[in-house]
Amino acid sequence: MWSLLLAAALQTPLDRILTHDDLRGASVGAIVTTLDGTVLYERDSDLRLMPASNQKLLSVSYALHALGPDFRPQTRIWRLADRIAIDAPGDPSLSLADLQAAAAKVRFSDVTPIAVRQAYRVGVPSTWEHDDLPNRYAPQIMSFSFDRGAFQLYAENGKPVLVPESFGVTVRHFPGGVSEREYDPFKKLMIVRGDLPKARTFVENFALPEPDKLAAGVFGGVLVPLAELPASPPTLTITGKSVGEMAKECLVPSDNYVAEHLLLMAAGLNEALPNNVYAEATKRWRGFLVGTAGLDERTLTLYDGSGMSRHNLVTAASIAKLLRWAQRQPWSDLWMDALVSPGNGTLSSRLQGSSFRGKTGSLDMVSSLSGYVRAPSGQTLVVSLLMNHFSCPTAQARKIQDEFIRELEKMSSIGTAIDTSWKYEGALSKPDHRALDGSESARSGLDRRSALQGSHRRVESPHAPLTRKKRVAVRRR
Repeated sequence: MWSLLLAAALQTPLDRILTHDDLRGASVGAIVTTLDGTVLYERDSDLRLMPASNQKLLSVSYALHALGPDFRPQTRIWRLADRIAIDAPGDPSLSLADLQAAAAKVRFSDVTPIAVRQAYRVGVPSTWEHDDLPNRYAPQIMSFSFDRGAFQLYAENGKPVLVPESFGVTVRHFPGGVSEREYDPFKKLMIVRGDLPKARTFVENFALPEPDKLAAGVFGGVLVPLAELPASPPTLTITGKSVGEMAKECLVPSDNYVAEHLLLMAAGLNEALPNNVYAEATKRWRGFLVGTAGLDERTLTLYDGSGMSRHNLVTAASIAKLLRWAQRQPWSDLWMDALVSPGNGTLSSRLQGSSFRGKTGSLDMVSSLSGYVRAPSGQTLVVSLLMNHFSCPTAQARKIQDEFIRELEKMSSIGTAIDTSWKYEGALSKPDHRALDGSESARSGLDRRSALQGSHRRVESPHAPLTRKKRVAVRRR
């Protein structure tokens, strides 16, 4: 009865929020459920939409299930008579400092081959957009890499400086005029225009060019492929962070690099990935999502683990189902801690004081927000909001999402008060009254969904589409 009353109370105010003028012409999928799957509100929740970084909920849950939260990847290194051999299974926590420390212990005095077996060497995923590739948030994906595939541009004494080093990138500085940066990771050329500050100042992050070759260079040699691992014990081993730690480092700041590595590490755990890495990895990933988490295969189109690809499609209903499944796992406490909360990460300036925990997502004309809301009664609700093809500023789409969460928390409180009153009066007026059990209250079939459908009215936005500069900026989260 509580669920029925709350669903009725939520319908009108939540419909009002999602029929905002600025969402006219947009595709919006939304759903709110209890942890047992009872649908309290939905609006086109079976519409397949781009999830942006909500895709990370799917990849991180896969890694936690397949690898386990305590799994730590190990990069093994052998110093042999004529070369250095390295087994690189993938470790998104591997740093340049880790490699430098290892190199100091095994380095030859002369240049020698650095033979590396990489579990995957993708480079740039095929469906990522070209204008993203210079940026740190679109790094090349290789199992032998470091520092999350990124390096930094600083200004010092009015000149550009690359940190921790140039990695073979040529920098050309043209003072005066409009301040802008152009970087081609394939030509290893960066052009910096405009005056730079005298004081040491961080300017921007960029993607490393050919990170596996750079990693081999740390050991003083040239990268060559390794077909077979040595039979002897490794000279040393670099142990990475746990998957549980990496889950939080992925979800809170919405790190694309960590998400892709977690997906590929999980997919390649029991069987090596072939040359068509993502085709096979997404096949195995789909098997988990459908066979273990119980998602409908027809709702999933999977291309990468981070959500950078605009070819990814999923429904709000499927994301909500995954969130409910994760709550039943032995690592559910760790999962909740790994999600972003107001005042942190991608929610640093959003939903202050809210109980929301979950995941944000942004691409050009795409914004998503999915997670959990705790009602004042203590009831945990699952919510997923996917918005595509809006023409208003992304900040406005996020504002609408935040209003949805605020309304949901407020109405949850009202629903609890109504439910308490109903139970008290019913017990007095109907001696034979029997409280509904969980199965009786969990109506979530098609008849219920159709009853909860609201108007799908949209009103045109007065705002112009995002500029390219803004579009590139929003992809970082």
